[in-house]
Amino acid sequence: MLAAVTLAALLALPTASSEPPIQAKREGMPYPLPTCIVSGEPLGADTVTLILENQKSGADNGRELKFCCSKCVERFQANPGDYLPKFNAEIVKQQLAWYPAVSCPVMPDEKLPMPGQPGADEVKNVVYKNRLVRLCCAKCVRRFNANSEQFLKVLDESIIAASSGSYPLSTCPISGKPLGEGAQNVIAANRLVKVCCRGCIAAVDNDPMKYAEMVSKAPAKPAPN
Repeated sequence: MLAAVTLAALLALPTASSEPPIQAKREGMPYPLPTCIVSGEPLGADTVTLILENQKSGADNGRELKFCCSKCVERFQANPGDYLPKFNAEIVKQQLAWYPAVSCPVMPDEKLPMPGQPGADEVKNVVYKNRLVRLCCAKCVRRFNANSEQFLKVLDESIIAASSGSYPLSTCPISGKPLGEGAQNVIAANRLVKVCCRGCIAAVDNDPMKYAEMVSKAPAKPAPN
């Protein structure tokens, strides 16, 4: 009788699902900073990755964040509004250092002044999934948010056009092979990175900051005589 009761009790218990929990998928750039968004400490062995979900802003859904420990994750989740603006400011500072001289992707006829030029303070800096996007006005911010993928393609094309002639490397930063006719253009943190083939694109996408900085630190291409 005991065996029967035990079996019935076991049958009544909920069975654990063999399916692993669905993990949120990162959208946009990986986390671009070497430090924790909350503590400011360097990321190390205890780094925790968080993909944002159910955010009011589409610019944040799918966004990857990294923290030095689980306690910092809890602090962030308790009040993200305390940390995201500071984090965005760091991204703007970081990527503005090499942001090319291109027009507003929403209104291509509007040339954007570079930092230090007249009117630069009026440019709207938007951080979209860990990537800086410069726009000429608040109206363009609204249009960009409504159709971001379309305007990111425009931005990518303008970066390629603005950077190809002065691109400083002659070899692929992944394989070391010369850049030939099959070279591919990749946009990494608003920097053009050329790779030798399609097989090298994933390496740049997985660590765009590494290759954006590599291209930015390379000696400038000599001007033609």
